[in-house]
Amino acid sequence: MGNHQQKAGKIEKEGNIKDSSQVPQNKSLKIFHQNVRGLGNKTNELYCHLHHDLPHILCLSEHHLSESELQLIHLANYSLGASYCTKTFLKGGVSIFVYRNLKYNTINIDEYNIDKDIEACAIPLDSTFNKLCILVIYRSPRGDFTSFLKQLDLILQKLYKNKYNIVICGDVNLNNLTDNNRSQFDAVLHSYNFAGTVEFPTRFGLNSQMAIDNVFIDTSTIGKYELYPFINGLSNDDIQLLILMNGEKKEKEHHTDIKRKINKYTIADFQWKLSHETWKQVFDGNDSNKIFNSFLNIFLRIYYSSFPLTQVKSKMNQNSWITPGITTYCKHKRELYKELQNNNNASLATYYRDYSTLCYVLPNGHTTSHPDLTAYTATALHHMRQKYH
Repeated sequence: MGNHQQKAGKIEKEGNIKDSSQVPQNKSLKIFHQNVRGLGNKTNELYCHLHHDLPHILCLSEHHLSESELQLIHLANYSLGASYCTKTFLKGGVSIFVYRNLKYNTINIDEYNIDKDIEACAIPLDSTFNKLCILVIYRSPRGDFTSFLKQLDLILQKLYKNKYNIVICGDVNLNNLTDNNRSQFDAVLHSYNFAGTVEFPTRFGLNSQMAIDNVFIDTSTIGKYELYPFINGLSNDDIQLLILMNGEKKEKEHHTDIKRKINKYTIADFQWKLSHETWKQVFDGNDSNKIFNSFLNIFLRIYYSSFPLTQVKSKMNQNSWITPGITTYCKHKRELYKELQNNNNASLATYYRDYSTLCYVLPNGHTTSHPDLTAYTATALHHMRQKYH
């Protein structure tokens, strides 16, 4: 566990390692990549880990969904920019989700995809990002390696004909630390001036460490970048967060409310005007309806003059369903996942599995509208802790 946590720091171009908490907020272009090993029931938990500072691009491999299932996936603030779903096999697949204010184009590379050998999709961003193109690739360990290299070369040729500056995010199931096929893969990448940025393990076992996920860039065109590894416990593969220092900042979402300007000064003005009103039409009247209408007209005239309308911009909050309880559950699940990496205790593994099941129920239940579910879950967790500790 200690070695794993030590690696979860910051990797800069210069090779320095810092604490992950140093990730800059709302700075440049953030590209998130993870092999999620099934996205279907993990969307809310994934969003819980991201909502404090949403990346611009989410690159997800092995989503395990069909085209129709992927179209039904909802990630708040994101739209599905590009994807590939396997045609003849289960699981696999890649997808790119784009922050909703980010402008992008589409490019079709489906003709080069072969299930298991290579699964890929790509999106070019608009001219603001200097023709930046994000490419996501996945290769199954059971895929044909020669076919993978050939098809990847064809994809890169097509993208380079359009003069894109390319960032490749992928799980190619080649261990950067030991795999013998690495040299052939590197030869293809080097021919396009690509270099891997991940120099740390991205998957941990009890007795093994592997770097099978990577982010490849052309350092001659990309410029300064930073890379952060993170653990969220959604799958065996950890996150790589690439930050390109010259990206465009996300626009903050606001909505405008029309409100009365009410403060101690306008209240004092309102009271002063009321105190100096003669109310002659009210006191001199004989008809109760006319008296009331006169009173209401005078009162509203003073009220509207003392408390004028004003436009107030406020930040949109679409994360209200993420309660402190959900945040706590996700944090504890992540801690359990870290502990389980170097521990073969069967009771702990069972506890983690049961806890994970409850974590999926809770976010999907949105506790703000399901208080009974929250109480049930809290009770179940209490009994689980007593059982396994």
